[in-house]
Amino acid sequence: MVLIMACVYLALWSHAQHVVTTAAQEGVAAARVETGTEQAGEDRANGFLDALAPARLVERSVTSSRDSEQAQVVVSAMVEGLVPGLRLRVQATATAPVEEFRAP
Repeated sequence: MVLIMACVYLALWSHAQHVVTTAAQEGVAAARVETGTEQAGEDRANGFLDALAPARLVERSVTSSRDSEQAQVVVSAMVEGLVPGLRLRVQATATAPVEEFRAP
């Protein structure tokens, strides 16, 4: 029984890790465009999390930063498990260069 629960928790953690990684990538894609902003990155990442895992990811945190060189989005959350009180942390960071127009 313990082995089955460990497998279920591993699957929950793995799925949640993929969700937060993709949310961070979606957020940085919105923040890195030429007209993008930090807020656009956070909004895109939060929207992605709301759509894919609204109940399983709790205590979510999405932070975004952008300067003239690069954009970065960090997403972290706790995975709500099957056993009350047993939560697993997931975190992902995505970084990309900021797009800019350069005349030929």
